[in-house]
Amino acid sequence: MIFKDYWRSLSTAERPFFAVRVGASVSTLNQLAFGDRVVSDTIALAIERETDGAVTVAELRPAFAESLRRAGYVKVEPGRQAA
Repeated sequence: MIFKDYWRSLSTAERPFFAVRVGASVSTLNQLAFGDRVVSDTIALAIERETDGAVTVAELRPAFAESLRRAGYVKVEPGRQAA
């Protein structure tokens, strides 16, 4: 899912809570959604986590996602441990 679509799906009341969970301001997330700002690696990871994978790091930061893949990064499902 494109972050812009996810962001638009949130109500105005939900957006501040989402922003706190990803560690960004509502203003910053608006800028990210509409292409006025580049998402940081840290925020990209947080967005993927807080959207339960609906918006992925690969969609937000393809080069960073590729770097993680090459480094052997493995996503761990909540409640499960990495092998």
